[in-house]
Amino acid sequence: MKVIQTARKERYLVFFLTVVLLSTIYPLFLGSLTGLISLYALISLSLVAGLYIIHDNYQWTLWSASLGFLTFISMWANLVFTEVKIIELIFTLSQLGFFALVTISIFTRVLGSQKITRETLLASASVYFLLAIVWAMLFELIELLQPGSFQITGQSEATISTDILIYLAQITLSSLGYGEIIPVTPLTRSLAALLAMTGQLYLTVLVAILIGIYLKTDKNIS
Repeated sequence: MKVIQTARKERYLVFFLTVVLLSTIYPLFLGSLTGLISLYALISLSLVAGLYIIHDNYQWTLWSASLGFLTFISMWANLVFTEVKIIELIFTLSQLGFFALVTISIFTRVLGSQKITRETLLASASVYFLLAIVWAMLFELIELLQPGSFQITGQSEATISTDILIYLAQITLSSLGYGEIIPVTPLTRSLAALLAMTGQLYLTVLVAILIGIYLKTDKNIS
C-alpha cells in the first residue's frame, strides 16, 4: 500500500524527469544502436508515466492508451524496419497524438487546482517541456510529408533528425532563435511563429493562474 501511495505521490516527478531527459539528451542516444535502444526505453517509460498521470480519467486514458500502444509498437518496429517510411510516419503521428493529449490533460488539471503544491508546479513545468516535444513531432510529421520544409543554414541538403527539430522547437518556444535551422515553407514559418507566441503566452497565463490560485488559497485561509 505504501509503495502504491508513494508511486502516486511521485507520478508527476517521474513524468517530469522523463520529459526533461527526452528534451535535453535526445541527441546523445542517436550515435549507436545501444543508444537508440536506450532512447526507445526512455520513451517507453514516458508513455507509462504519462498514462499513470491521467489514468483516473477513463476517456483520456482510453485514447492515450491506444496512441501509446501504437507508439510503442511502431517505435520498436522502426528500429528493425528502418527504411519503411510508413512505420516512421505512424511512429511520429502517434507520438504527436499521445503527448498532445497528455499535455492538454495535465494543463486542465493545473487550471482546476485549488492550491499550489509541488504537483502543481511539476505539472506546469512538464507542460512547458511537452509543448516543445509536441511541436517537434508536428515539425517532424511535416518534414516527413514534405521534405525540405526546414533547412540548416549553410547546407543545401541535410537530414533533419528528430533531435534537431526538438532543438528548433525549444529555442523557438523560448524565443531564443539562433537561426542555424530555419523553416522555409509558408506552413512551417507560420507554425514556428505560432510556437514562439505560444511560449510567451503560456508563461504569462501560467503566472496569472498560479497567482490566482495563491490569492484564492490565502483568502480562504484568512
